[in-house]
Amino acid sequence: MTEFIDRLKVSTTTLFGLPPSLRDLDFEEQRMVRYAGLFAIAVLWFTVALVEVWLLLALPLAVAGCVWMIRRRRERRAELGVEPDDDWSY
Repeated sequence: MTEFIDRLKVSTTTLFGLPPSLRDLDFEEQRMVRYAGLFAIAVLWFTVALVEVWLLLALPLAVAGCVWMIRRRRERRAELGVEPDDDWSY
């Protein structure tokens, strides 16, 4: 099965002329892909915000609230001296 997946990766990358992963791009190309992604997100957000105006304010406020809660939780853990759990260890 892994041979099939490897062949599929090679065929799709040669078919579309794309590198196998983002890491195979050089720095300038990676930067272009990042900026294109950010631009696409901004365009989609403004498009939805034109239809639903409340999203223009509600979404950034929700993000700011989440960031504030995460920072507050980390500060409390640091004050109590609790080590963060390693969720990725199996």
